[in-house]
Amino acid sequence: MALLSRVVVQNPVDAQELFAAALAAVHLPADIEQDRVSFDDSAMLVPVNGQGADASVSVHFSPDGGPYPREAEVDEPTGYAFVHFTTSSHVDCSYHEQIVNRLGQWLAKHGRHWSWTYEDNQWASGDSTFRCK
Repeated sequence: MALLSRVVVQNPVDAQELFAAALAAVHLPADIEQDRVSFDDSAMLVPVNGQGADASVSVHFSPDGGPYPREAEVDEPTGYAFVHFTTSSHVDCSYHEQIVNRLGQWLAKHGRHWSWTYEDNQWASGDSTFRCK
């Protein structure tokens, strides 16, 4: 079973810079080999498999830099990019706390508003410290 924490960035942000910050949060170098996957109205950056981190990282964004397209029935904040951190169930929630808080520090330093959630918990504002519930 996989565990998921998600971060939504609510201001315009450079997807490549965000990806580098998300990689740093899981202790991967910014120059890691990556794939860009394009969809009809969105794109995703992911590291190439087998990079050795405890969490997989993906950044989802709109290629034109605008708000990320979303489905009307999805209950999540609007934003310009989403970061997903996925781990296997052998990694406990405290690891998710650490990586989300590391990314949150980068976002705050760069003046970005953000929200986060872990698994199916409610979304919380990024001005609060991420804690698993």
